[in-house]
Amino acid sequence: MKSQTRTLSLTVLLVLGMALGAVAETAPQPNVVSSAWQLSVKFDAPRVISYRLPSDDQPRLYLYMTYTVANETGEDQMFIPDLWLLTDGGDLLQANRGVAPSVFKAIKKYLDNPLLESPTQIVGKILQGKDNARDGVAIWPVPDHDVDMLRIFFGGLSGEVHEVTDANTGEKHLLRKTLMVEYQAPGDRAHMAIKPFIKKKQDWVVR
Repeated sequence: MKSQTRTLSLTVLLVLGMALGAVAETAPQPNVVSSAWQLSVKFDAPRVISYRLPSDDQPRLYLYMTYTVANETGEDQMFIPDLWLLTDGGDLLQANRGVAPSVFKAIKKYLDNPLLESPTQIVGKILQGKDNARDGVAIWPVPDHDVDMLRIFFGGLSGEVHEVTDANTGEKHLLRKTLMVEYQAPGDRAHMAIKPFIKKKQDWVVR
């Protein structure tokens, strides 16, 4: 399982600017002026919760980030959030994958937010206007090592796409405009639940 989470996908490698001569030397950049739709989003800094699954003897640590997304594009949009966590240790984790539904329930109860939707509930049409904003959450299991820096990639907020071509095979790949947020993490895994995550950078990228 660990080897799978540490395998960087093609698009993430492009985001990191690593050499991928077979596809492109550098990743494309988001358009300065775009005609594509884009949802607005507000999010809180990541936090950590300790939760014991009924099948476990000991509690596990989960990292989660809550967000509020609104549609001010002028027409209803389909919202399919696609969030990934990348740590300085090389862990690449898709949000909510392998996370038991009871973890979401524990987070919702802790936050006391009746409007918080589960990762499956929030997928679907988002109506126009701030009054139709929706609250969601992304959840990841905390890696089993210390983390000093992490990046969260938030896809599904924009309709902007870019096409790149594999120089060797001619195969085409579609990359999407994605929000990237970088945080300084507490470092020591044992203190993740009590020390804050500090935002260092936020930018739109293509992945």
